[in-house]
Amino acid sequence: MQTKRKHTIKAAAAILLGAVAAACTTVETPAPRHVAVAPPPPPPVAKRAPGPSYHSMDQYEVAVAKRIFDANPDKTIKGDLQPLLRAIVILQFDVDATGKVHNVRTWRSPEHAADQIARATLHRAGDLPPPPSSWLQGGKVEVTETWLINREGHFHLRALKPRQL
Repeated sequence: MQTKRKHTIKAAAAILLGAVAAACTTVETPAPRHVAVAPPPPPPVAKRAPGPSYHSMDQYEVAVAKRIFDANPDKTIKGDLQPLLRAIVILQFDVDATGKVHNVRTWRSPEHAADQIARATLHRAGDLPPPPSSWLQGGKVEVTETWLINREGHFHLRALKPRQL
């Protein structure tokens, strides 16, 4: 009986060793393949047409004057100026980065009606050409313009360099 017992113990040990060996073995599985995916292209950026570049304040003031002049065709002086003008009005105003006018101040006006003519033509011009961003101080640039107003209440602007008889 003792031999039978030895065989049973050996068989049990072999089974136990086999089970332990099976539990300790690792099965290699292939590593997952990483597929490189390119990032999506960036959305298209709307390109703004570059605005005119001004090399001097004089050039910018001429562009502002043309905008005011073109916005008031029925109020402008056609041809040469009269020898004696009704009024000379000087307005100073700020123009922001988008061309909006702010803080209009009268520097010179011999009469209230002439001041109102100048302010109305500036208002009718709407947005003015945007100034170069490098010129902005506090988000604005300061412009001074002179309205030359005749007896009929029509005007010309100093920046457009009119001739006077």
